[in-house]
Amino acid sequence: MYVVFALLSAAFSSLTAVLSKKGLKNIDSHSAVFLRTCVVLIFIWAIVLFTGAQEGITRLDGNNILFLALSGAATGGSWLCYYKALSIGDVNKVAAVDKSSVTLTVLIGFVFLRETVTAFKIAGLIAVTGGTYLMLGKKDAERKNIGRSWFLYAALSAVFAALTSVFAKIGLKDVNSDLGTALRTCVVLFFAGSIALYKSGAHKKNRAGANININKNANTNENINENADGNIKINEKDKNIRISENTDANTNADTDMNAGADNADANANYTENSENKKNGKTARTPFRAGKTAKKEILFLLSSGVATGLAWIAYFRALNLGEASVVAPIDKLSIVFTALISWFFLKEKITKKAVFGLVLLAAGGIFVIF
Repeated sequence: MYVVFALLSAAFSSLTAVLSKKGLKNIDSHSAVFLRTCVVLIFIWAIVLFTGAQEGITRLDGNNILFLALSGAATGGSWLCYYKALSIGDVNKVAAVDKSSVTLTVLIGFVFLRETVTAFKIAGLIAVTGGTYLMLGKKDAERKNIGRSWFLYAALSAVFAALTSVFAKIGLKDVNSDLGTALRTCVVLFFAGSIALYKSGAHKKNRAGANININKNANTNENINENADGNIKINEKDKNIRISENTDANTNADTDMNAGADNADANANYTENSENKKNGKTARTPFRAGKTAKKEILFLLSSGVATGLAWIAYFRALNLGEASVVAPIDKLSIVFTALISWFFLKEKITKKAVFGLVLLAAGGIFVIF
């Protein structure tokens, strides 16, 4: 039965990715994660209250609470490290390291949870890992001299992601999986909110810097106008000294043309900075009421519900089955996402990606046996 829940988790996870892509064009990803987590928390607790699972809170022991909290903290830690790695490293490299979390989850399940090791599981793990890497698009390095610190954060992201499943497996022992998911989501929400607040502060700082540059350009424009006025006064003085009228007229004409050219350059700079400022506002700013269309709100709510269903199914599968089986099956979400994107969003799939999808599907089947 847990295999069915793992497959449902993969399906709902793929819907989350597609719904997120279709909506939220005027909101940055960090705020989107926070708002979606809020929806997830409300949705899961609604299910808990509807089913009466909240009565199980009194039966939780210290071990349950500790490991459920650690599972939520591991999810938050994985997000923090992943975004930090992305900020200093290349996307394709960071993603490649982060995707190794499924391998770590299976290995930890073998070693610490004493889960059964079979030839099919090992073959499935190799297929899932290989398929995942083939799905990653190769890009030229965007930054030079970035050092190796990104690797540390990316590796920590993978470790924390693997620990999320392992800690949850331990914390859900003799606990209703819906209740356990709701409790750990509270911790996840704290981390998601912290990331969103941090990124919002950085965004405001960047906007302040942009405003300073615009003000500098505006002041430069004013100085140019003052210089032009000064030149006119000098010309009037020359006029009083009775330099020839023709020379004076030519001088005034030259002065007006030069001042006009300088003003045009200053205005062009000001306009360019203004456009940059506008672009900065429209390109994924933190959430503000009224800026997000009703359609995007609908996608936000839908993606939150899909995420909630994915988490409920995933942790139900973990509660019933082995982490070394559930984690690789959950990676089939990559297959579902690619197929949905290809069919509905008309996105292209390369031959290498198709081979990766086949490996992922084969690996998901192998680990079941």
